[in-house]
Amino acid sequence: VCFMEFARPSVADGVAALEKAGCDRVIAVRLLIAPSSHSHWDIPALLGLYSDEDMERELKEEGATIVNSKLPVTLTPTLNKGSLITDVLLARVKELSKKPDEEAVIVLAHGDEYTGPLWTKLMKRTVTHICGKTGISYGDWAFVHVGQSYGQALGVIAEAAEHRKRVLLVGCYLSMGVDKMHQRYMKNFSRGAMPGMENPLAGKEIVTAGDGLLPSPRVAQWIADIARKGL
Repeated sequence: VCFMEFARPSVADGVAALEKAGCDRVIAVRLLIAPSSHSHWDIPALLGLYSDEDMERELKEEGATIVNSKLPVTLTPTLNKGSLITDVLLARVKELSKKPDEEAVIVLAHGDEYTGPLWTKLMKRTVTHICGKTGISYGDWAFVHVGQSYGQALGVIAEAAEHRKRVLLVGCYLSMGVDKMHQRYMKNFSRGAMPGMENPLAGKEIVTAGDGLLPSPRVAQWIADIARKGL
């Protein structure tokens, strides 16, 4: 397991370790939800498969090292390929659901400005699948970048709460759920950090998932399956 930036081992560290171990080929599995600027440009650039002076300069400024290796590298698709995401999020919703006819489900995801239609297609497929398998008839989604504004999600959740007694909130994020994200924003209202704005969810039953796609054994199985296909 390697990281693009801000953590170790880096992509370059990982490839160097494989080369030292005597491997003659690398299958690089992009553990990202869906196509994005990271998957299209940053990761290929880090692996030395795509050359762009401006991008390489930005990556190096962030402390990244560009791979310099003779090993051939095969890149695999992102997590949106197949049924992994729909299966895991369906399981998360089933853990929260009590009375489907009284509930709405909202999926929060990161989204990406460069590949917006692909993310929208993924959300439509995921929400439709969840509703079809649970009997929940109200479903929607919102794109919330991690650590950024929760305002768009707030509007979508509030709209759902007007139509159903319980709103189930799940996150299409790899390593985090939406519980802490949602509670942190709700605390802003209780602390008076949102002057002149009333909490539209006050008195509403909002149930949040604590986990994202991880931990789930389905993710490990997907990695193994997708790597075999790249062989």
